[in-house]
Amino acid sequence: MSKNAELAKLYYIELRKIIEKTSSVEKERERALIQLLQAIIIQATINEKLAFTTFFSRLAYAFQKYSVAPRTQFIINEFRRNIFKKETDHEKLFMLGGHAIVEAVKSFFYGEISTDILSLLPTLVLPQRSTKIIKKRAMMRVVILNDDFELNQFTGFENNTHNKVRVLYNVTGVNENFRESIEAIKKYFTLPLTLNLIDVEILETSKQPLTVNHQSLTEYILQPRAFVIEPDYLMDVTAVAECFKYNGTEINKHIINKFLPLDFSQSITLGNIANFFLDELVADSNAEFQKTFPKVFKSNPLVFSLMESSMVRDIQTASQIHWVNIKRVLLE
Repeated sequence: MSKNAELAKLYYIELRKIIEKTSSVEKERERALIQLLQAIIIQATINEKLAFTTFFSRLAYAFQKYSVAPRTQFIINEFRRNIFKKETDHEKLFMLGGHAIVEAVKSFFYGEISTDILSLLPTLVLPQRSTKIIKKRAMMRVVILNDDFELNQFTGFENNTHNKVRVLYNVTGVNENFRESIEAIKKYFTLPLTLNLIDVEILETSKQPLTVNHQSLTEYILQPRAFVIEPDYLMDVTAVAECFKYNGTEINKHIINKFLPLDFSQSITLGNIANFFLDELVADSNAEFQKTFPKVFKSNPLVFSLMESSMVRDIQTASQIHWVNIKRVLLE
């Protein structure tokens, strides 16, 4: 018997013990299931040299490594997501957990499930997706007006067209890894709020377009893979990091630095220009150097006003080399 087969057999034996231990309270049985699931995922990735900071990151890696089927990913993630909810249907959750263990063992250790295990687990009926994807967009900008927390969705409108939108969040296998960001929105931000939605799936809806002031408005159901909160504000992470030192935290250091003179050199300026070029080429891969370089002067006009003309010409020549290299890397 191979090592995988032996492990699969051991995990099924452990699962049977948990199922048959009906004397335990519901929470203890559920905790035993999640611990068994974690043990399975850890064993499946035990030879990896990557540093996994969370169970979710380890799980996501295992899904990719073993090419786990979407249905199995949904079952495992649904159980993991619901195990920590305060209010839940314990009977359904326990059944879901049992199936999550079975699917994990089948996917990671290729262990065929025995009929006696199947007899202990009721048939799992997964909710069917009531809508289908009709279109995909790389990015959409929306304004959120309300939060329907019971349905895990925001409601609002698209920024340019003013079409009504419903933005789905905490969708298992799609954007549930942004749960902390969603909680931050609810805790620290006030509505209305501007969001950029990344890799958006537009789902089919049965509602007909509305006509308002002779303009046809449509309601979209949006399922993004990522959220960008307040996209018009940039955070200087370097300035934030500078406030944390080995001997403590000093938040006023950032304000003090605003009043100190900035050192500049040709090398520093070229580094800043390279960063600027990267942003510009990511946004538009067809951008041209001749049209983009003049924007550099607007980014920090005081620094360039202090330079000799010869230094500016040298920077322009050197920056063109950076432009070519960055563009080649992005296109290749």
